[in-house]
Amino acid sequence: FLTQEGQEHGVRVESDLPDSYMVQGDRDLLYRGFYNLISNAIQACGEGGEVRVLPTCRDGSKGVVVRDSGPGFDSQLLERYVEPFFTTKDQGTGLGLAITKSIFQGHGADMILRNAPQGGGEV
Repeated sequence: FLTQEGQEHGVRVESDLPDSYMVQGDRDLLYRGFYNLISNAIQACGEGGEVRVLPTCRDGSKGVVVRDSGPGFDSQLLERYVEPFFTTKDQGTGLGLAITKSIFQGHGADMILRNAPQGGGEV
């Protein structure tokens, strides 16, 4: 999906996923899910921010972390961000994270939203 670093809207986007990091699933759906996550992360950062895509392992299963340097999630709203039609943005439908969660669940994966220990949001 992301094999190199680049900039989008003044935000540095970098992937630490090795070329050999593969998962099985519907390519188009997974693309849409990761596109939504990375797009949200870019919007959260603003000019001069950074988004990193990192490999992880949890309970013996491969995972991917999308981390941004933005302000992070409102901890009071963590459960609500994935509700259909809930949004904190001026524009948008509030469906992006709900659809993304559904895509990942359909592939047997969890989607966890949290604030990174060093600041910023992490999914």
